[in-house]
Amino acid sequence: MGAGRRSADPTEIVAYDPWGDAADTKARLNSYKHILLGCIYEDHWEDRGPHEYSYHHFTATVVRSYKGDWRTSERITFVQGLDYPALTVSNVSVGRLVFLFTDEHKNTEIGFETGDVMNYDAELGQFLQYAYPERRGR
Repeated sequence: MGAGRRSADPTEIVAYDPWGDAADTKARLNSYKHILLGCIYEDHWEDRGPHEYSYHHFTATVVRSYKGDWRTSERITFVQGLDYPALTVSNVSVGRLVFLFTDEHKNTEIGFETGDVMNYDAELGQFLQYAYPERRGR
């Protein structure tokens, strides 16, 4: 994963390699209302039976809000449907940092699609910090 080229204009969103060129990257980032970095502090699995998606439920604390109105320290609860068997252990992801891409801001569980949750990657973190500089009051 590489951060692509750097622009002389710090407000310009530049290419992030997995998302294509600068236009693809800008379109992807602009398609979300909220871009967050969260730290998972609780997780558990829900086995829905054979031939069904397993649900992995998470609760995290917002560490940083790159875009949108989520605040640092807010809790976010979310779920992902995965096409493999549920694990039988809980809290295996505690302490993991994840990027969250969503349009929702609510106190109830949010469903995330594939690609809307990404494990922390330092290069992506730098890229997002560059694309969305720290806002005052966050």
